[in-house]
Amino acid sequence: MNTKTIEVTVFYMVLQGYHAIIYPSDYACTLCEDPTQVTFNFIVVGGGSAGATVAARLSEVPEWNVLLLEAGDDPPELTENPLLWNHNLRTKYDWAFFSEKNPLLCKGMEQEKCIISRGLMLGGSSSINAMVYLRGFVRDFNQWKYNYGCHGWSFKDVLPYFKKSEDFVDLSRLDPDVHSVGGMLTVTPLKTHDQAYKVIAEAQELFNVNKLEDLNIIEPAVGYGNFDSTTRNGRRCSILKSFLMPVSNRSNLYVAKNTIVTKIIIVDGVAVGVEFKCSSGEIKSVFLYKRSGIVCWTYKKSTTSYAFWNRTKRTFKRTRYSCH
Repeated sequence: MNTKTIEVTVFYMVLQGYHAIIYPSDYACTLCEDPTQVTFNFIVVGGGSAGATVAARLSEVPEWNVLLLEAGDDPPELTENPLLWNHNLRTKYDWAFFSEKNPLLCKGMEQEKCIISRGLMLGGSSSINAMVYLRGFVRDFNQWKYNYGCHGWSFKDVLPYFKKSEDFVDLSRLDPDVHSVGGMLTVTPLKTHDQAYKVIAEAQELFNVNKLEDLNIIEPAVGYGNFDSTTRNGRRCSILKSFLMPVSNRSNLYVAKNTIVTKIIIVDGVAVGVEFKCSSGEIKSVFLYKRSGIVCWTYKKSTTSYAFWNRTKRTFKRTRYSCH
């Protein structure tokens, strides 16, 4: 896309009110001044797809104070426009990780390593990705449960949660066994004016490749077809927009931006707080109220302790897991 096209696109974005998006207020300044001002029941590390969802769900309980710590800031305006998604890659909004060298891969890339873009902002990679809505293979989910002992992770187990989170707008293709409406995440059919897509589709037909109306069907999806996208009214529908922003006015939900967690504080085998770096570079610590719980989502694996709240028995179960 040339510079003129980008300028015109940004102009229309402003006309349509992209600049008027109200993101969650920033608690970072208050937190850095006095981390003890509020007692927190849960500290969520990372405001990406997982962290934003977990923080929003935990804050449904009014008695729980939830602190969400995000290393990045609000997404830039360009992330709203699906057409410009790739213009945010390898910018300050991208962690820009690189793969390890592999003798069979990435031979034409810099240092023979593949770029692995991950969102460094609220919403995480859901604010920077290409918005393709694909749930994954049924077989993979089933292997996690039956081959690796991840109980509760078979496709049958997770399908109700896929459906619960989804607002599938194309009612003409709505299969109630697969999709649902009324959820937080808007799922919209792909609309493209790219002429290359038409040529590729015609080539697939010439080779009698099976055409699929839905790439998320439960049986093996072998063929070609339009994918669905996480967009809403022509704009990106990130996890930030679908889960966190609608509840960001809750008095028990605190979102600290540009706050990098550097350490999980463990006492007697239990995670009791976190150490974080403020935007000023100052290192501070915040601790949990009665060791309630830490939910961690980081990029470097480290073994730590979690405290999980059992709402039925109203007790905590402390278990050692890998924080990743």
